Amino acid sequence: MLFLRRFITSSSPRLALKTRHLASSRSFSSREINHKPRSPPTAQDGEDVTVRGAMLNGALATSKAVVGVAAHSPALISDAAHSFSDIATDVVTLLSYRKARQPADFEHPWGHGKYESVGTAIVGCVLIATGLGVGSHAGAMLYDVLMHDYWSQHATAMILPELADPFLSPVAAMGVAAASVALKLDMYWMTLRVGQEQNSNVVIANAYHHRSDALSSAVAFAGIGAASFLGLPLLDPLAGLAVAAWVINDGVDVTQGAVKDLLDKQIDSALLTEMAHVCSSVPGVKLKGDRSIRGRRMGPMMSVDVNITVDGWMSASSAHQLGEHVRMKLMARWSSLRDVRIHIDPDIRQEFGVHAPGGVNELRDPPQLYEERIRAILGKVSEVLKIRQLSLTYNIHGDVDLRMSVLLKPGLSIVASNSVAEEVKRLLVCHIGELKNIELDQDFGEQRQYLEEEDQDQDEKKYV
Repeated sequence: MLFLRRFITSSSPRLALKTRHLASSRSFSSREINHKPRSPPTAQDGEDVTVRGAMLNGALATSKAVVGVAAHSPALISDAAHSFSDIATDVVTLLSYRKARQPADFEHPWGHGKYESVGTAIVGCVLIATGLGVGSHAGAMLYDVLMHDYWSQHATAMILPELADPFLSPVAAMGVAAASVALKLDMYWMTLRVGQEQNSNVVIANAYHHRSDALSSAVAFAGIGAASFLGLPLLDPLAGLAVAAWVINDGVDVTQGAVKDLLDKQIDSALLTEMAHVCSSVPGVKLKGDRSIRGRRMGPMMSVDVNITVDGWMSASSAHQLGEHVRMKLMARWSSLRDVRIHIDPDIRQEFGVHAPGGVNELRDPPQLYEERIRAILGKVSEVLKIRQLSLTYNIHGDVDLRMSVLLKPGLSIVASNSVAEEVKRLLVCHIGELKNIELDQDFGEQRQYLEEEDQDQDEKKYV
C-alpha cells in the first residue's frame, strides 16, 4: 500500500515538483531500510543513475522485442519500442546534465544552466512523441478489433498472419511485462530522488519517462492477460489509449516547464516571498513594491535581482555593506543561487520614466558636475578656505539637497562667520536653482593645520 500511495501521489510532474523536499527525505527503496545513512549527494549521482537507466532500458527493450515476437504479442512489441526511445532520452539527459554543470566562461558568463532546460524540453518532446506512438498503435489495434472478427480465437492470425503460430506462450510475455513494471518503477524512484537532490529538471523529466515505460508495461501485461485468458482483447487497445493520454500529459508538463525556464519566466511566487522576508530581515533594509525582487532559473541554478531601499543620507560604503549582507544571506539560504544582483535605492529618490510620480521626469546632473559647480562658486568667496565635506541627495520632488562643511578663515567672529554662511547659501541657490535645502557647517578646528600646509606648499614651490 505504501508503494502504491507513493506512485499515486507523484502521478503528475507538478505535484512531484511541489513536494520535492518531502520526497527527497524519504526512502525510495526497501533496500535502503536499516542501512547506514547515505553519503552526501554529489553531481556524479546524476550521471550514474542515468547510465544505469540506459543499461536497464537496453536490456528490457531487447527482451520485450524478442519475447513479443516469439509470443505474437503486439502489446509487448509496442512496449519494446517505448523502451528503445528511453535510451535516446538517457543520452540527452546525460549530455545536458554534464554540460549544465560546467563552470562559467567568457562566452557563457552566466554559466551553462540553460543546456539542462534544452535537454528537459527534448525529453518532454520525446515523451509526447512516445505517447502519440503508443496511442497510434493502440488506435490501430482498436480499429482491427472493431472492423475484423477479433473476438474469435484466431484474432492474432488475422492481424499478424505471419505470426499465426506463437513460439512462446502468453505467460512468458506477461512475465517480461511484469518484470519491466517492477524494474522501471524502481528506476523511476531512484532517478526521481537523485533529480530532486541535484535540483535537476532534466533528470526528473527522465524519471517520468521511466514511469511512462512502467505504465506502458502494465498496460501490456493487462492487455495480454485479458486477450489470452479472459477473451477480452478490446481491453488491450483501450488501456493503451489511456496510457498514451497519461504519457502525453506528462510530456506537455515537462516541455512547458522547460520552455518557461528558457524564456526566463519568473520563479515561483512563494519562493520570491520567502526571499523577500530574508532580505527584509537585514536591519536597515526595506523592499518596496512588487518589482523589488525577481528571479529566473538557469537549469539547476537560479539568478535573482533585488532592489533594496536604504536611508537616503547613508554613505555609499554603508549602503554597499547592507547590500552584501542581503546577498550573503540569500546565498547561504539557497545553495542553488548562482548569481544575486543587488541594486540599492535611497528612501528619498526621484523616479524616472513611465512610473515617475507627479509628472517629474527631468534627470538632474550627476553629482560630480554639481560638485564642480559648487567648488567654482565657493572659490570666489575669500572667507572660505576649503570645502571639508560635500554630500548631495536627490529627493522625490526633483530637487537636490546639499550637506556641506567648509573651513573658514581664522579670526572671524561668530556673527561674521554666520554672515559668510548666509552669503554662500545665497550664491549657491542663485547659480544652481535645483538646490533647495542647504545645510552648511562651519569648521574652525583645523585652521592652523590648513595654514601650515599652505605655507609648506608655498616653500616647495619656491624651490621648484
